[in-house]
Amino acid sequence: PPPRSTPKTHRRQRQMCIRDRLGRGEALEALGDTREAARAYLDSFSSDPTGPVAAQSLFRLGRSLGTLGQTSEACVTLSEVAIRFPTDPAVAEAEQAKRSLSCP
Repeated sequence: PPPRSTPKTHRRQRQMCIRDRLGRGEALEALGDTREAARAYLDSFSSDPTGPVAAQSLFRLGRSLGTLGQTSEACVTLSEVAIRFPTDPAVAEAEQAKRSLSCP
């Protein structure tokens, strides 16, 4: 018989799926497909907005929006990184990206 699914197993599988979405975004970004990368980052963040890769997903979404020329949306998204995750290392990356975009 297949192994029983436990809450711990389910949570671990869910986290792996969310990390896969972040990884997909990174791969798409490396291939130059920024629009699809942004969608993957949004999907990763939306799937678990408080999880272990949420800050990185939000930062990468904001940076991608900036690359796509959606500056105001990028600035808002990048600002959210520090608001939601004040102690995460992604805050420094988000602040640097905001400076690059001349965010207010």
